[in-house]
Amino acid sequence: MDCKDELSWLRAQIDGVDRQLQDLFVRRMEMSKRIAQIKMQRNLPIHDEKREEEVLAAVRQRGGENQEEILSLMRTLMALSKTRQLHVWGLLRRKIILIGMPGCGKSTLAKGLALRLGWPWYDSDQEIERQEGAPVSEIFSCFGEGYFRELETKCIRRLVQEENPAVISLGGGAVQNLIVPKGVAEEDCIIVYVHRNVEDILCSVDLSDRPLLKDNPEHLAKVFMDRHPLYEGVSHVCIHNDGTVDEGVDKIWEKVRHYGDGEGFK
Repeated sequence: MDCKDELSWLRAQIDGVDRQLQDLFVRRMEMSKRIAQIKMQRNLPIHDEKREEEVLAAVRQRGGENQEEILSLMRTLMALSKTRQLHVWGLLRRKIILIGMPGCGKSTLAKGLALRLGWPWYDSDQEIERQEGAPVSEIFSCFGEGYFRELETKCIRRLVQEENPAVISLGGGAVQNLIVPKGVAEEDCIIVYVHRNVEDILCSVDLSDRPLLKDNPEHLAKVFMDRHPLYEGVSHVCIHNDGTVDEGVDKIWEKVRHYGDGEGFK
């Protein structure tokens, strides 16, 4: 067999293997779909870090000269499977946005929820600090609240317009200018009001780095009275953060996954 004939033969063999791979991929996606349905029925998280590590560990244990390429392939397959599960759950492009008073636990709960879903987590204040290279308190003192709110609005718009799903926690005052940007379907954003009693916040949270509260912690009660109607007005669901982090995440997930018609997102 000359080189030209061998090349044609090898390409034909690869075409056959590719068809088998495509058929196997379709089967894998159908299985992922069924897994998503079972997880939904049992109220289990989409992201299963332990399971993913087991899959990768099995590849490493098997070894072989193509191990790194196979690991890359499996990571891609698992990412695609997760995307299929998100589609089944109606979560493919969702943004879950947590709002509430300073010290209510938004950031901690957002991180916990993001871990459960296998999504990225963003905190608007941290994003602004990274962008400006300065803490929020310094931005407030140097440029004033108006300047900070402009940065905050632009930051929220950018985070919400990202294509991939994410959990986003916002600063306590963001509710004053919280507008879902044009071009983003309202149903793609679920806003969760994390409610916590003022007394609990004062007893357990250091407010010294909160620009509007550090000099007068008792001012928190007045701020709460002013903002509470706003939080209720823009949010789709509300949870009371009066327990552990896991309990708070459970409450958010239960409200979010049943938002709309009791069977998930509309």
